[in-house]
Amino acid sequence: MGLLRTRRGLGLVAFATGMAIACVLLGLWQLDRYEQRAARNDAVRAAIDAPPVPLESLVAPDTPAGKVDDGVEWRTVVVRGSFDPAVELTLRLRPVEGQSGVHALGLLVLEDGRAVLVDRGFLPTATRSTAEVDVPAADTGPVE
Repeated sequence: MGLLRTRRGLGLVAFATGMAIACVLLGLWQLDRYEQRAARNDAVRAAIDAPPVPLESLVAPDTPAGKVDDGVEWRTVVVRGSFDPAVELTLRLRPVEGQSGVHALGLLVLEDGRAVLVDRGFLPTATRSTAEVDVPAADTGPVE
């Protein structure tokens, strides 16, 4: 009881109380972040597992790129068109299930003139170095 009679003792008790409150609040914040992330992951899984649908059924042809509804994010769609050979991109340093590699991206020009960025696939690499990845060219002609 003598500790609480000194200024130093009261300071230690106040510090310990403050730290306990901070730890509880940080724990509640972490729990909230976990719940948000779990809900987001569930939504992504549900969208990916849904059967593919035509792009037009999710996004109207005149919809600006920045105005797409969040509910269609991560959905698998069916599109028809031809790859633009002038626009081929490589997304580097994006591992899949722990395997280093790159994603080959291409611009698919649809039959109505709109364009969609398509992930053509993942190419594994032996190391994190992706400088010498030989990405095959996109298919020529109409594709679906």
